[in-house]
Amino acid sequence: MNVKQYIKFEFNNDDYYSINKGFQSNISYIVLFFHNAYRYAQRDGIEKFINDLYTPDAYGDREKMFEMITVSVDNEADLVYIHEDCLDFIETIKSKELIDFYEELSDLDLCRNNIIGRAVMIKDNFIYLLTTWDQLWDQKPPFILLYQNDKDWYELLPCQSEEEMDKFVTDHS
Repeated sequence: MNVKQYIKFEFNNDDYYSINKGFQSNISYIVLFFHNAYRYAQRDGIEKFINDLYTPDAYGDREKMFEMITVSVDNEADLVYIHEDCLDFIETIKSKELIDFYEELSDLDLCRNNIIGRAVMIKDNFIYLLTTWDQLWDQKPPFILLYQNDKDWYELLPCQSEEEMDKFVTDHS
């Protein structure tokens, strides 16, 4: 098993914060999810959050929007996308024609076509991440390593030190 990308978290002031500096490709969308959506999911219970996410809304969409991040479900492909808000994306476009075109597409279409920044994973991996993060939240290890392995599966590893995380990454690179 090899580590493709990773983010290190440290517990501080009753929350986990990324030690890594800056935005680090698609894995950073998962970090944004943990920071902006986890407490919401935890409030009503992780199981209820997951069930609600897979239930279509009045428009037939399967997505949840949070402050800086959206989770969209593609049931046909059994995928979950954690992505930037489409309105933020559209605001960066200068061409009126492109704005009109993109506004006609759903968040899911933008994700499927790799038009907006996103992390993508199979549904089981998303459920694993959410339930494991919830368990680790209760256990409060001093550090957590979030990494993507060479099979594109995202994992969470509780650690006792930053050195332990670094050694794991080095041993699996």
